[in-house]
Amino acid sequence: MTSLRQAVQDYLSLRRSLGFKLRCAGALLLKFAAFAETRGTEYVTISLALEWATLPPHQKPATWADRLKAVRVFARYQQAIDARTEVQPFGLLPYRPPRARPYLYTAEESKYPPAKPGALRLLVPQRGLIATDQRQKPKPRETAARTVPSQSQGW
Repeated sequence: MTSLRQAVQDYLSLRRSLGFKLRCAGALLLKFAAFAETRGTEYVTISLALEWATLPPHQKPATWADRLKAVRVFARYQQAIDARTEVQPFGLLPYRPPRARPYLYTAEESKYPPAKPGALRLLVPQRGLIATDQRQKPKPRETAARTVPSQSQGW
């Protein structure tokens, strides 16, 4: 059997050759392999993955879930090669991102339109987009009229 570090490197080279970047997941998996080596483990177990994922106690639950997800995806791959590998079940470290708080307009605000056209802007910082009514719409393309051969023409 190969070492866990070698298995991680083989997995990353395979996935990257298929076009995946795996920047964050790759770094996390290499850290996991180093952690497993310090524990003297040659294969992935649920308890080892859970211990590593929650290792930084000051981190948020979202970080723990991301760390465990990286190991889970690798473990699914590795289980085909090494039968001793245990795949972590979904929901072991459940995390739901907090929902954005909506802005509710008051009755006074909803009565009056903006002072001038285009004054109302909607910002979407997660996507880096600004949606506004000041954008110019693209002109529709003119399409050439197609002639459809009729049966009377003998086509």
